[in-house]
Amino acid sequence: MTGARAVLRADILVVGSGLAGLRAALAARAADPGLDVLVASPLSGPSGSSFANRNDCLGMQVPDPDDADFDAEVLRLSAPGFADPALVRLLRLEARARLDDLLGLGLDFRRASDGSLERLPGCFSTAPRAVVFSGLSRAHALFRGAAEAAGVRFLDGLAARELVSAEGRAAGARFLDRDGAERVVAARAVVLAAGGPAPLFPHAMCGPGNDGLSHGLLDRAGARVANAGFVQFFWNDAATGRFVQPGSALRPGAVLHGPRGGLSLEPGHPALAHAGERARHCPAGYGLPDAALDELLLDHADAEGLVRLTTAEGLELRLVFCAHAGNGGAVVDADGMTTVPGLFACGECATGMHGANRLGGGMVLATQVFGERAGRAAARLASGRSDPPVSAFGGLPPLSPPETPAQAERVRRGMRRHCLFGPRPGLAGFVRELEDMARTSALAGSALVLALALLARA
Repeated sequence: MTGARAVLRADILVVGSGLAGLRAALAARAADPGLDVLVASPLSGPSGSSFANRNDCLGMQVPDPDDADFDAEVLRLSAPGFADPALVRLLRLEARARLDDLLGLGLDFRRASDGSLERLPGCFSTAPRAVVFSGLSRAHALFRGAAEAAGVRFLDGLAARELVSAEGRAAGARFLDRDGAERVVAARAVVLAAGGPAPLFPHAMCGPGNDGLSHGLLDRAGARVANAGFVQFFWNDAATGRFVQPGSALRPGAVLHGPRGGLSLEPGHPALAHAGERARHCPAGYGLPDAALDELLLDHADAEGLVRLTTAEGLELRLVFCAHAGNGGAVVDADGMTTVPGLFACGECATGMHGANRLGGGMVLATQVFGERAGRAAARLASGRSDPPVSAFGGLPPLSPPETPAQAERVRRGMRRHCLFGPRPGLAGFVRELEDMARTSALAGSALVLALALLARA
């Protein structure tokens, strides 16, 4: 690591180049074309839950502006987590405008036979509010091309390791490049859009380019973090990665082959009473009655997280519970500002517009509404601020090296044992284990420590 640091400068630093980060960068340049907007991210191509998911398509909730039922559904699903009715209302009021932005970019939306946008119900809902676009690599290219045309600068190959504050406000961030060297960017305003915590789990389906540390970065920066333990999980076939609906797989006649012996499901088993309810959503739902199906499967998982199941039709399945995306992050205001002045968050780094569970397509809507709001607010702030004191970066200790593969695997295994679908037995001991590892291996700032912000709130 370097002692005397070369500090790059920008008016606005956006950390992350997914849907939220690119929307924020575009909005900042539109608000003030004279500002220098820099996007720093690990990859130059599609990444994360937005542009690199395995289905090559994304849904987006687009409620009508006067559809108060949308707010009621979102708030009902938020329990046992936290959601802010004012932020939910903004999703509803600004959804149409953000859809127009995406249509203007030329994204490939599914159409009905008459040429209109096809409307579908999202998970946890029967209301056909969601629209779907496909071709995520092309969507990324359109977003990035628009940002470059608007004058946004990109710095690829950087993994964020610390958000830096000076004089009581956000002042920039420190990164490690692909060679492990430290890079520093000072900025008047910072927008964190670095994805969620799914990569901290051994089975994840979020795409490359995210290390899962965003909640830890926010926590260490002093931002208030909420809903961090509420991660979406899907049951997928271990061989193909395809989604398996638990309500269909778990029926009378099915057999679960657990490490403690098998279980033949008989008619009247309590969990099966909720199979029909589960057909309305793919991810496991916190606090919902049909979560009994997920708990039944988890009770029969082996040490590697695999569940062996023979369906009533005789089909042999091996299932894994895959982390998809987080519902937690920094608590933000209407402009995406965190509790740290000058630090904004959007996408999987922010919460309050949904809680423990969210409507299918709700996250894409949140990336666009609050990415737009965060970018514009960051531009207003940066326009009236002086440069951050670069001298503040010189006195910082060197960044810790990345964790070794063995240490990272130890974290992921612990996350699987103790943090799948909420806290499980032994969590407190795992937290102590991580703390001991951090003290003895000098890895402060790595996933081993940053994961604690998630664990403590699970």
